[in-house]
Amino acid sequence: MLSPEKLFQSLHKSEWPRVFTLYSRDEYLYRELRDAIRKAGFDLQRKDMKKKGPESSDEDLSCSTSLFQSRTFVWLETQAAPDRWSADSKKVWDRMVGRCDGESLVMCLNVSSAPSAKSGGAKKKPTSAKSGTMDLGEEFLFEVAPSAHLLWLKRMNRERGNSLDEKRLNFLSHLDTDLANLDQYVELWSLGGDTWAQIALSYGELDSSTSPNFANVNPAYAWVDALLEGNSSKALVMLQELLRKGQDPLPLLGLVSKTLKIWAYLEKGVTPQGEAPFLIDKVKRAMRQRSSSSLEVGGIKLGLAAKMDVLLKTRPVDAEALLVQLSSH
Repeated sequence: MLSPEKLFQSLHKSEWPRVFTLYSRDEYLYRELRDAIRKAGFDLQRKDMKKKGPESSDEDLSCSTSLFQSRTFVWLETQAAPDRWSADSKKVWDRMVGRCDGESLVMCLNVSSAPSAKSGGAKKKPTSAKSGTMDLGEEFLFEVAPSAHLLWLKRMNRERGNSLDEKRLNFLSHLDTDLANLDQYVELWSLGGDTWAQIALSYGELDSSTSPNFANVNPAYAWVDALLEGNSSKALVMLQELLRKGQDPLPLLGLVSKTLKIWAYLEKGVTPQGEAPFLIDKVKRAMRQRSSSSLEVGGIKLGLAAKMDVLLKTRPVDAEALLVQLSSH
């Protein structure tokens, strides 16, 4: 049984197995594989077969073409181990596998149950289903042991500009949580800095010697919350505390933009995808507390933040003045 690291290493080199099987399912790995499929230009065809194997109608998935994409990725999900499929399902699978070439057609089988003792997790040689065995391609255990979390944390960190050092990544690797939550932590820590991690994750000790009133407050998130609530005076106080601590304006702008994006989506009646549920709920609560005259304010502030982001990255502007403008707008 191969590790998911092996699969993603191959995908990074644009080397796709013609057929492969995933046992179990980790939400972070699932999302990353789905994104890799789309980035590679595949037309994704997905089918949840529940407790069955493929049926005759499913065979069309391996024959479909797209007007806009010349590559097809067939993703089949099942709760039943392949060796328990009916003879007809095995024949359908055998014909679908025969069409896969690793370029124009790739096929993945995601089995929610553990591999059978008979297979032992070993890779099977391509043979006909008529002989009683199946070609399942390369087989991967699609989950990550806690001991390997650090490797994936480094990957998450690279995708966000390596904003966290080895010490901080090691701290995260010892938390008792899954990869999906760790990915959220890396993103929020990258945006909110140590002031976020100190409160949310109990990282290190807060220095309250010069500002005791902030000993139990995360200024970065208190600033964002004040913006949501329309409390400009509190937002300005929190902003000054952040700037006093030497917080870089760009990550602050990125942090608030993440929340403003959710706000703008909700104003249009759309629930944003891929965002942490607790962030969405927090924005919803803040919106309910604001008056009806504040409708569309999320979209307005998001537009303002986007303009500020361009200015900060392209011109020698006063970053503090821009953040003050956003806080009091």
